[in-house]
Amino acid sequence: MIRTVLAVFFCVGLGSTQPRFAHGFQMQKEDFLNRLQVGEQTFCLYERESPNPCPVGTIAVQIPLYRVATLSTTHLPWFEELGLTNRVVAISEPGHISREWVQEGLRKGLIRQVGMDTALNIEKLIQARPEAIFNYQPVESAPALEQARKLGIPVIPINEYLESDPLGPAEWMIFLAAFFGKEPEAQSRFDMIRDRYQRLRKDAQGHTRPRVFFNAAWQGTWYVPRNGSFMARLLEDAGGEYVFSDQKGTGSVALSFEDVLARAGAADAWILSSTVRSRIELLGQDPRYRLFDAFRKGRVYANTFRKNNDYFERALGRPDLILSDFLTILHGAEAQTEWYWQLP
Repeated sequence: MIRTVLAVFFCVGLGSTQPRFAHGFQMQKEDFLNRLQVGEQTFCLYERESPNPCPVGTIAVQIPLYRVATLSTTHLPWFEELGLTNRVVAISEPGHISREWVQEGLRKGLIRQVGMDTALNIEKLIQARPEAIFNYQPVESAPALEQARKLGIPVIPINEYLESDPLGPAEWMIFLAAFFGKEPEAQSRFDMIRDRYQRLRKDAQGHTRPRVFFNAAWQGTWYVPRNGSFMARLLEDAGGEYVFSDQKGTGSVALSFEDVLARAGAADAWILSSTVRSRIELLGQDPRYRLFDAFRKGRVYANTFRKNNDYFERALGRPDLILSDFLTILHGAEAQTEWYWQLP
């Protein structure tokens, strides 16, 4: 896989809009120049009907884009919030998408399903006629994307899910918006999310800190977030004490069921990202879950409050909503939760 520096150029005034919380991209505005750096590709954005000003070695993209494919469900809410739903002409798979405008577009033939990851269908991609494809790191070298590049279709990485700061993923909306001339709208939207998140974090101060652990065992292995991960940092901001705070770094660490029970058996609360809607259903996965104090005391929480659940589409970009949920379930804050609830 060829990797180059991503830079985006188009006519702007002087100034800098460096992201404050995201570490996966950089923006630098200069006179007649706006640079976005992501990974190691170089893109050059310029306005339609203008001469191509792009330096040799960059990938020229006329903006605003009108027809795009997006291969991650987490990008879809941004198109909705920025008023760009009519720009999406192709998605990966509809099975995990709750957004009605996407389902309607599929029914009407306005949006095509093009497959997932390395099984992307290049013929369907071409039929959708996208001007660009928004992807994410695991599918960067998919054969269909390599063919798309050869056909001159820019493939643009959006790796918001790799961010560890809770506000980092949401800031990627500004990056995506640059390809549609919607940066001011995205910045305003992000500022609202940031301000609300920071207010909620202050509200969490002074509460008793319940001891909390995350997730559940999968085929005998329990993947525990490290202390610098997105969820662990959200818990810290919510005024919780993370049982596995000694696991340094980002990402997760694989532990045995027995290891987790030994350390989290007496924890106050258990938070799941799962499809379960009751503790009985959870016991059906592994009867040993009843050994945890949090289970016996009924302090098990899952992100399945909504029956039409859009958690895996929207939550990364709305850390303020997750934080509000955590304040409610951990400290009894008087707010309706968005996703998390106490399992009956």
